[in-house]
Amino acid sequence: MGSDPCRTKIYICCFVTGACCDKMSHHCLLIFLHLTASYAFENLALNKPAFMQNTYVFYNPEDTTFDASNAVDGRKTDRSAFGGQCAISSNYKRSATWWVNLGSIQSIHHITIYFRTDNKAWDISSGYPSRVLGFSLYVSNSTKSSSYEGLCFKDTFYTKETVPVVFSQSCFVHGQYVIFYIERLNGVKYPDDYSEYAFSDLCEVEVYGCPTPGYYGSNCSKPCPGSENCRYCNSETGACLGGNSGDEDSDMDLTFWLLYIFSACILVGAVCSCYIYHCFFWVPRKKTPNSPTGTTTLPSPTQRITPRRTPHGTWSRIKVYVVPAIFGRKSDEEQSNDNQRAANDDHSTVVDGSDFEDITSL
Repeated sequence: MGSDPCRTKIYICCFVTGACCDKMSHHCLLIFLHLTASYAFENLALNKPAFMQNTYVFYNPEDTTFDASNAVDGRKTDRSAFGGQCAISSNYKRSATWWVNLGSIQSIHHITIYFRTDNKAWDISSGYPSRVLGFSLYVSNSTKSSSYEGLCFKDTFYTKETVPVVFSQSCFVHGQYVIFYIERLNGVKYPDDYSEYAFSDLCEVEVYGCPTPGYYGSNCSKPCPGSENCRYCNSETGACLGGNSGDEDSDMDLTFWLLYIFSACILVGAVCSCYIYHCFFWVPRKKTPNSPTGTTTLPSPTQRITPRRTPHGTWSRIKVYVVPAIFGRKSDEEQSNDNQRAANDDHSTVVDGSDFEDITSL
């Protein structure tokens, strides 16, 4: 036995996966080679937020023994229901859903699932293989069932004898959520091997891929071809999967035009405010022939102008404040020049401050 290289590979496979594969040596060898290659990618699901529909509750609702997060905590040495390392769903349900949030859109290479075994042999004598038959795997940017976008795998051929205890599937797509879904709907005829109800008993879900968008290859070091126009590419071949930079440029163009329109509105509003003030609320000058200095005095910027009558003979309800208080005062040099010009005006006037109501009285 020690000289048989095939048996050696089988025992290594059993050690790595925890599965007994001696009756399926070719399948074992494929899993072993796949796991060896997968070490170059990163488990993007490790310790990420997870959710499960209808989590099993055993007396204490706050107990985390069966929580969805157990399937992404990196532990899978105890695959029993009460070992605290598996996500266990409730009994007697017609559908079961579990998903993990990768945190952002990621380029995925493959997904590996470790099913619940209760630490017993995975064969036809066990009731657990029938629970996972007919399951689906989605990679999506939404968790709404009506919006599941990318079907990664749909089981239509496994039986209790052939479904693997450790399932691994290549999935060259990109998305933020990896979703496990299974159903046993009323009125639907399922194969005899299928369980009566739906379960999502998952001890570990590993999602492998490149952690940095725009790269691919076994060590995630190769930039996606045409990376300036492709943000997500096939993690194995480099074929573009989407996320063109042109889409980002369109978003930037939209932002630019929104800011441009907003700025234009502010400018137009300021011009209109000046026009309305000068045309309708400009302070009328009163002639005061006995002015000792011949200068024109204006009200303080902290004073309010008494509303003038409208053409219809009614008092305007608009209360305006002296515009210089808003747009800034003139410099001392400009004010001095204005005073000099006013002193040379033979028709100088003085505005009596009694014509204004002090704003402090409000």
